[in-house]
Amino acid sequence: MKILEIEKLNMTFSSRGLNGVERVHVLRDVDLDIDEGEILAIVGESGCGKTTLGRLITGLISPTGGTIKFLGKDLSKTSNAEKKLYRKSVQFIQQDSYAALNPVKTIYQSLYAPIKANNKKLSREEIDAMIGDNMEMVGLTPVELYLNKYPHQLSGGQRQRVLIARVLSLKPKIIVADEPISMIDVSLRLSILKLLASLNQKLNITIVYITHDLSTVKYVVGEGRMAVMYLGEIVEFGKAKDVIVHPKHPYTQALILSVPIPDPVIERSKPEVRLKSMEIPDIRNRSDGCAFADRCLYADEECKTWKLANTNSDEHIVCCKNLREVPSYDAGETNE
Repeated sequence: MKILEIEKLNMTFSSRGLNGVERVHVLRDVDLDIDEGEILAIVGESGCGKTTLGRLITGLISPTGGTIKFLGKDLSKTSNAEKKLYRKSVQFIQQDSYAALNPVKTIYQSLYAPIKANNKKLSREEIDAMIGDNMEMVGLTPVELYLNKYPHQLSGGQRQRVLIARVLSLKPKIIVADEPISMIDVSLRLSILKLLASLNQKLNITIVYITHDLSTVKYVVGEGRMAVMYLGEIVEFGKAKDVIVHPKHPYTQALILSVPIPDPVIERSKPEVRLKSMEIPDIRNRSDGCAFADRCLYADEECKTWKLANTNSDEHIVCCKNLREVPSYDAGETNE
């Protein structure tokens, strides 16, 4: 069952520059569907629109075009009560765990407030029990050791677990995790990724994992899917293992080739990343056709005006006009 359906989603922001106020088209015609209980990764370079898409999914901002359907209902046509239920059902895990927690409130206070606000009939004892269960679920035990501490007294990994416990208290159907490990010590990152994957399996919560680090996708997604974004557009979409091992779009290939491999023999044997330029162009100068045309070695003049979605299988979609001219690259060794 589709829990979320995104169709022709567009997002434009106003930007004040030397020439006055101008409109910046950040997301352009994004189509995406998410199955109930699946884990979907959204990957791409910084500035490609991943976080904007995440904020649209969680309802923090409203799109300037297109539709978002939750369980078949168009959010733009729902009642205020239904919108409130949606905002409760879709929770956001921020990148900066310190900024997301009130520094003058204890962990207990930060966890107690959202439960009480959404469950006014619950007693103090019932809320305490919920807090304890959620803390244990995210691995913060013994619970009593953490509840009276302030955010600055916890490590980055512990604060991130507190954020996860806080969103679990609202019993969400979807969790959008925006770069949840980018500000955590490398030694602790894998444990957070595995925690998200386990919550998906235990509670059947749909996870949208936003990241720029392709090397982390396999630890979260498993048999799920991934969408590759470039300059506000999805250029490749399919099963994560298929996209990583057999990338079709030139941009996806470049992303995978740029992932460092610890084995020096394999690293030296990788093909060279081949692009016209390593610089990401200004999104305001994006062509009407393929967003990647200015950096792609296989692009021709038609690419700048014409986009074509090629389906290589039932679930692998690539937006590339010259798909057959793009050499395949088996990245299987990088995925072990």
